[in-house]
Amino acid sequence: MRDQQVGFLIHRAGLTPIPALLLLLSFSVASCQQDPPPVPEETTITLLADLHLAKARADLYGAPPFHARDSILALHNMDSTAFNELLDFYADHPNRYNKLYSEVLDQVLSRWDTRSLDSQAPEGTPQIPSR
Repeated sequence: MRDQQVGFLIHRAGLTPIPALLLLLSFSVASCQQDPPPVPEETTITLLADLHLAKARADLYGAPPFHARDSILALHNMDSTAFNELLDFYADHPNRYNKLYSEVLDQVLSRWDTRSLDSQAPEGTPQIPSR
């Protein structure tokens, strides 16, 4: 039934089968192209890694509630609105987010240095045991 409707629309538009096929292919190719994220992926990876590490520091040292988010966003030339748009984009593209997030975790692990975390801890804070 659907094929008959498509055929009728092609005939009604005065298209021959070859141009109609090309038109349909162009629509399918356009729908497969990926939307670019609102922020470059490398920036997003670094931003999310920075947020993770800041939160870990705050949790680890019993710091007051986590307020570093706005400072970290500003460091990456972003505000809360832009960050929410970024989150919305990746909510609509979960496969891309999964790939990106694995790179975030790789960066967090490569940047995780217990000595640097200990040097930033308030005086009297227990040191992180070395591995």
